[in-house]
Amino acid sequence: MKKMDEETIQEPTEVSPDTSVQKDKSKIFIYLIPLLIILVFGVIVLITIDNFVEEETTIQLNELQEGVSYAVKEGQEIKLNLNDNSQHLIFIKKVENISINFLLDNIEYFVVEGNSTNVDFDADNFYDLKIDYENKEIIFNTLNKSICEECQYLENNSCVDYVCCNDTDCDDENNDTEDKCFNAKTIEAECVNEIVVCGNCRYRVNGTCISYNCCSDSDCDDENKTTTDKCYYPNTPSSECVNEVENECEINSDCDDENSCTINSCTGFPKICEYSQILNCTNSDDCCPPGCNSTTDNDCE
Repeated sequence: MKKMDEETIQEPTEVSPDTSVQKDKSKIFIYLIPLLIILVFGVIVLITIDNFVEEETTIQLNELQEGVSYAVKEGQEIKLNLNDNSQHLIFIKKVENISINFLLDNIEYFVVEGNSTNVDFDADNFYDLKIDYENKEIIFNTLNKSICEECQYLENNSCVDYVCCNDTDCDDENNDTEDKCFNAKTIEAECVNEIVVCGNCRYRVNGTCISYNCCSDSDCDDENKTTTDKCYYPNTPSSECVNEVENECEINSDCDDENSCTINSCTGFPKICEYSQILNCTNSDDCCPPGCNSTTDNDCE
């Protein structure tokens, strides 16, 4: 009976797993979960910051309000989207209290505090944008202003003066010439200074002929018999006429008109001759007035 017990087959016993390995795996998961959470959170933060920066630095030109200022910092990019859907990039290189240095479409600009710069985006000879810099902020204002002055044109990105825009631009300071600007305000503009011939009793002023006041006494005739007409300083710009009043007569006999039927009188001031018709029938006055006869006037035969 005892032998039988010894030969009895024993049941296999279950092997328990290694608890130390399970503990190590649990620790790994415990460390990984926070790291994953931090990683996801970091990605979310980066996306949020990127969106925020993109929104803050992207400026639509057609939405700009005149005089609105934007704070800037070094390394910042600002995108300008024009109405024609073209996009322009501003990169802020350096920001100081007294100046700002930036690239606009890879063209470098330097603006001093309190000053501005003008930009022509589409090369049409008109400025499209004015950029001011004040207190570390840039201020945008839209423009439609000609790059060059009124009497200039654009050539090789530089403003060049027209030869002339009016006649006064051609003044050669020669009184003997007439100054003219032909094809004014064009590239073909040119000055022509022609000698002017004025003729007798005339002189030139800035190419224009002007008559002297007088060149002889006859030029001063005022058709008044009571005046003496004189030209002083003839044939000069200072020439002038003087019409001096004179007496036509001093006594009645100076007014003799050789007509026995008139009464000759020297009268007035200045003294002039006046003639009145004899109407009365008077003997021996050498006049037989109308209506008189030999009976009433012995001068009538």
